[in-house]
Amino acid sequence: MSDRSLLRTDSTNLFTDRAVEIIQKHHSTEQGKPLFLYLAYQGVHEPRQSPEHYYDKYNETIADLQRRQFAGMLSALDEGVENVTAALRESSMLQETLWIVTTDNGGPTTECSTTGQSNWPFRGSKCSIWVREQRTRPADALAALSRPLLQRQEGGTRGTGFLYWEGLPAASQGIRYTGLIHAADWLPSVVAVSRHDIAAIWVAYFSRWQRYRC
Repeated sequence: MSDRSLLRTDSTNLFTDRAVEIIQKHHSTEQGKPLFLYLAYQGVHEPRQSPEHYYDKYNETIADLQRRQFAGMLSALDEGVENVTAALRESSMLQETLWIVTTDNGGPTTECSTTGQSNWPFRGSKCSIWVREQRTRPADALAALSRPLLQRQEGGTRGTGFLYWEGLPAASQGIRYTGLIHAADWLPSVVAVSRHDIAAIWVAYFSRWQRYRC
């Protein structure tokens, strides 16, 4: 398949097809060996596009065009995750797979390239700072930190995510982790769950695995 043949192909579908291909190949040629798959979907990032059949089904339920297109991009992503999950199941790999689904920032709701997203109940956007009062006097910033969460501008810095693994202890299933975590914390956490020596990994960062387990 040449690069030119991929023109006008939705990247979400393209990434999904490639992930499924990697899983199937691993199953057929590398059984028994671990697989690390980093699947960084571009949806629901700009541009606000997806194949029409994904957002046409929302024509009667979502009046706002941006929100309807966003819903279409999200539907394409959901379908992709479903197909990847099916490939893992068919390859008898699902039970031993640890899913880490996360994001790098909040949605661009008011600044940058708005894509119809919502960061409710938080204010702020991807390109806004944590607390807008920090642009003024330090005293104002401290006062802002004591305000209720609904009044904070953390929409651009708080991200959602989840872990899924059938091997998670029962006491850890369905719990909500409310602590702080940074993207750099994932590496030592994955190393910890794989039971490798974490001492040789970036010791400046923290493994959250014990927090997830308890």
